[in-house]
Parts: sequence; C-alpha cells; structure tokens
Amino acid sequence: MTVVCAFVPDRLLGTALLAVTAAAPAFAERLPIDGAYGNAEGCEFHRTGRIVSDMQLLLTPDEVSSFASACDGLTLAGDKDGVLEVDGLCREEGESGAVKTRFTISRNPDATYMVNFDELSVWGPLGKCP
Repeated sequence: MTVVCAFVPDRLLGTALLAVTAAAPAFAERLPIDGAYGNAEGCEFHRTGRIVSDMQLLLTPDEVSSFASACDGLTLAGDKDGVLEVDGLCREEGESGAVKTRFTISRNPDATYMVNFDELSVWGPLGKCP
C-alpha cells in the first residue's frame, strides 16, 4: 500500500475536512425496539429457529417477518407522534429479489406492537418474546 502525504494550507484544511465529511455516507438510525416481539409462533421461531405454524409473525430491530414474507435492512425513516415510519427490503415467498417498502410500526398502550403495511395488511398485536 502506498501512502501519499500532501501539504494542505491551514486556510484550506477546513474546506478539505468539510468535503470529506459531506462525502461520508449517513448512518441510518436503528429502530428503537428493545428485543423480539411476536405472536406465540413468531416467538417460538425466534427462540428455536423452528417453524411451527404458518401464523408466525416476528418483529425485531433488524427484521419483520411472517411465515411467507420478510423485510430486513430496516431503517427509521421518521417518527410521527410515536408511530415509526420504517424502510425495509421486503421479499415474498417464491419471489426473486427484494422490494424497498415503507411501512409503519406503532406501540400500543399495553407495550405490544402493530405493524401496518397498508390498510389491508396489519400484523399484531405482537408481544415481547420471553
């Protein structure tokens, strides 16, 4: 590896540092979810890795999944009045490739979560996995 050192006058150093900082990728914010949440089947899958039913639903800070679909690479896109707007790469069973999808996650007063992909596809309530 060759290292090249260059002289940068003091008056240009700030500009050079600003350019490097602006070029650095922004780090996406991780979801503020403290562990795994799911229905009984989803929590069993999280605990053992074993699929016990096609009713399985699971939510973690990194993934939301069911028996036949999964979204990973989750990043926080926004937080409006406690409802998290989330971007993820989602796949359906039997489909090739992932689709960037935005959905919402909300926390209920009883500390369970609801995942809302649209008005027709709502998962929950998902309770804290033991």
